[in-house]
Amino acid sequence: MSEKIFNVLDFGARADAVTLDTAAVQAAVDACCAAGGGKVYFPKGEYVLATVFLKDNVHIFFEDVV
Repeated sequence: MSEKIFNVLDFGARADAVTLDTAAVQAAVDACCAAGGGKVYFPKGEYVLATVFLKDNVHIFFEDVV
């Protein structure tokens, strides 16, 4: 079984270094956990975040920027 991927952009994150993306990232984490786990994926960009609460079986994956 392949790991489910939850792209934060699909949840409304902008990654534009201006918009507060906390709600979108939290929604992706919550959806990932509710689905039984998987990977929360951050494509290349600049994210502005406040506190995000991580949950069980949620793996954070950042696109390689090098």
